[in-house]
Amino acid sequence: MTQSRVECQTGVIGVFPTERQARAAAAAAQRAGADPAEIRVGDHRDHVTSLQNDGLHTVEVQVLESTVRPFTMEMWNAILPATVIGCVLGAIVALPGAMVHFGGLVLWGRMVIVAIVGAALGSVIGFERGATYSGRRSMPIPSPERGVTVAIDDASPSEVDALRSLQPIRLATTLNA
Repeated sequence: MTQSRVECQTGVIGVFPTERQARAAAAAAQRAGADPAEIRVGDHRDHVTSLQNDGLHTVEVQVLESTVRPFTMEMWNAILPATVIGCVLGAIVALPGAMVHFGGLVLWGRMVIVAIVGAALGSVIGFERGATYSGRRSMPIPSPERGVTVAIDDASPSEVDALRSLQPIRLATTLNA
């Protein structure tokens, strides 16, 4: 029985804001001892790998409090005014419906009933619209989308430190089989 041994190399991918800073980082890594053949700047493959790593490392674990809050504070700031405005507009829009005779009620009785129904319907619509429009936030742009990648296969600690010293947006290690 023979055993096969798979060697793993540790690579590093740094994301820098500009092409110029990425080139400076590559030069610093080369001065730290990196083989120029192992340094890649702005390579599409590294861009994809960094995006995959970014997705893996940005998962946040949150502990729920004793009460679950389905709406954020930003949503409440839009929901409350939209609900009040919807309530008032619903009552006003429904008032002409009081002109229809029903239930043998006098005009003011019909006005109260249709105003309550209109306010309820308007507040539901206002609540829904407020929640819908306030919940639309732009997603944060992943770091590889904001910058230029610099990748080094089989990076030594001094090479990683050289990249880190130039303050990348993000620095991730990868295992290459």
